[in-house]
Order: sequence, then C-alpha cells, then structure tokens
Amino acid sequence: MSIDPKDAGGRSLQEVIDLLNRFSKESMANEVLDEIDDEFFATGKIRKALDKLFSNPPSNIIRIIRKTINDEKIKPKQIEDA
Repeated sequence: MSIDPKDAGGRSLQEVIDLLNRFSKESMANEVLDEIDDEFFATGKIRKALDKLFSNPPSNIIRIIRKTINDEKIKPKQIEDA
C-alpha cells in the first residue's frame, strides 16, 4: 500500500488513512477484517444471483421493472433484451 498521491488510485489522503486504519491493532481486535471479508463474499454471491436473474429474468421481474419504468410503450421483450 502506498500513501503517495500518484499511487493512491484517485483516493484522497483521508480515504487512504481510513483504509490503512483497517489494519490497526484496535481494528484487528474488533474483527473489522472479518466484517469486510463477510461483506465481500456476500456481495459476490449477490452479484452472481443478480447475473443469473437478469440473464434469464422471470416474468415477475419483468413486470416489476415495467411498473417502475411506468411507460406502457416499453414492451416486456424490450426489458428482457436490455
């Protein structure tokens, strides 16, 4: 990890400090990394489920999207194709 602004990936110095703070003794004692790990894996599972749902969307998802769009000109097939 680097705090050099050229290597910070567009993050502010405060954001870099916050990221590094995750490795502090206090954060380790409070199992912050375990929480981050759980969140990371949950996010991955959720993304996979959404990819699966949207690659072959069930009709109720199509209806929800169409209702949310609130435009009768948009046909279910257009939503599915999108």
